[in-house]
Amino acid sequence: MRKPQLDSAEFEIFTQIYHATIRYVSPGLFHMVRNERYPGPTKLVNTHGINWLIGFSDLSPNQLSVRDGKKLVSRTGPAGMYIPPFQLIEYHLESGSVDWEAFVSTAPPPADIPTEPVIFHWDGTLPKTVDEAFDIIRKRTDSHTLRVEKKASRIAPKAKKFLETNFRDDVKISDIAKNLGCSRVVLSRDFQQTYGISLVAYRHRLRIFEAMHLMNEGKSITHAIFESGFSDPAQFIHHFKKEMHTTPKSFDPYKEKRSSYYY
Repeated sequence: MRKPQLDSAEFEIFTQIYHATIRYVSPGLFHMVRNERYPGPTKLVNTHGINWLIGFSDLSPNQLSVRDGKKLVSRTGPAGMYIPPFQLIEYHLESGSVDWEAFVSTAPPPADIPTEPVIFHWDGTLPKTVDEAFDIIRKRTDSHTLRVEKKASRIAPKAKKFLETNFRDDVKISDIAKNLGCSRVVLSRDFQQTYGISLVAYRHRLRIFEAMHLMNEGKSITHAIFESGFSDPAQFIHHFKKEMHTTPKSFDPYKEKRSSYYY
């Protein structure tokens, strides 16, 4: 099977919630510019799966708050945020429009890069390579580390850690709970209370970003569906539309280059 080449790519995505422009910058690095619109106060709990993300925005007062343990913290003015792979971030947005941009990659973070999410002052610098993105994180000022757990838990972090390496597998939540010495009901409730998202929804989102990574690598959408852990295309498309508000093909950077036989 011939892999299409991605020397350069830029594509736009329009949904009822957001407008995004995504651009291939350099090997292993994508740049996204995004405008989001919310009719009222909104809470979101997001993860970017195997990707790390460094995002930037010039924020108005009280425009955006993020979870830091039991409290919410906000920034005003130029701000950056680094989100390591698999981290869950709870956002609180006021009604209106928010503009932000981000650089996304699956390149392994070096040992001196934080393993927890951080927010910091943004000096306006934008990276052109993965190494430049890591340098921005290293040189950050006015930095604050975020605690993603809303409460202390013995079992929720263990379940989350398990899914980080096993989300592609067909493992029942009840089996994860049994291995942790509790019931499915107890694990599901504790995970929701700890991270603000259900364990099942977290796994779906990890699989969605794995599928997007595979598409970025040149794999067909059909290949990405099953390789990421979904059992059938209809299930994948349902969850993709629910999370991303558009179709998988909208996020395929090779869609203009693929030959019809590639699907």
